[in-house]
Amino acid sequence: MSSQQGTREDVAMADADLLTLTRDGDVWVLTMTKADNRFNPRWAAQFSAALDRVEASSGPAALVITSSSPKFFSNGLDLDNLTVDELPVFVSGTFQPLIARLLEFPVPTVAALPGHAFAGGFMLALACDYRVMNNRRGYCCLNEAEIGLPLTIGMTALVMAKLAGVALRDAVLEARRFKADDAAALGVIDHAVPPDDVLPRAVELAQRIAKYGGDRFCVGKHKERMHAPATAALRAETAAAGREYRSKL
Repeated sequence: MSSQQGTREDVAMADADLLTLTRDGDVWVLTMTKADNRFNPRWAAQFSAALDRVEASSGPAALVITSSSPKFFSNGLDLDNLTVDELPVFVSGTFQPLIARLLEFPVPTVAALPGHAFAGGFMLALACDYRVMNNRRGYCCLNEAEIGLPLTIGMTALVMAKLAGVALRDAVLEARRFKADDAAALGVIDHAVPPDDVLPRAVELAQRIAKYGGDRFCVGKHKERMHAPATAALRAETAAAGREYRSKL
């Protein structure tokens, strides 16, 4: 595959109906394709398979994760369809390990947010290395405080690894809804741009940093060591850690 842009390729993903994967030169784009991109086992399996394809590639690479919806990047866990018994198992056994994998992913990652990123959707964006957000529509928000679902230890470790100061306090304790300009000022995101520029700016950023992804070992080790406390916490919890969720649903 050429390292130049302009060679867009749709990557075949068996049985994938929740996302698409494309490659244009060094930049891979994973696009979630549902209305609000809720997380459940079927989504996780398809997302993991897409990560497998990118990780198995060779040469310079960066990954952009985005949504085809102009309203939502992701609305988080599929609370409507995961039962009270399934939810803690999914959180501890699938969702949190997947977030840990993304934190350590051995090529640079960019989240392109065309709309809202709530709860687990915001966590997915935080697990990426960079974030680009629509400055006219959408919020980043951990709404667990509003609905009475305590963050797990692993989720808290992720948020503490990515946010600091006022942003961390307000996100966790007040379920603050960060608009793009405020999020950029507080370091929650990297770029706040008009809606039509979200994906192009993310791809432009990915093109710039893709050269580092050519050394999967170095990138992977740097991320592994940067995020070791968070990834350890995300992977250590058992289904028992979700008992707060079970009691609330």
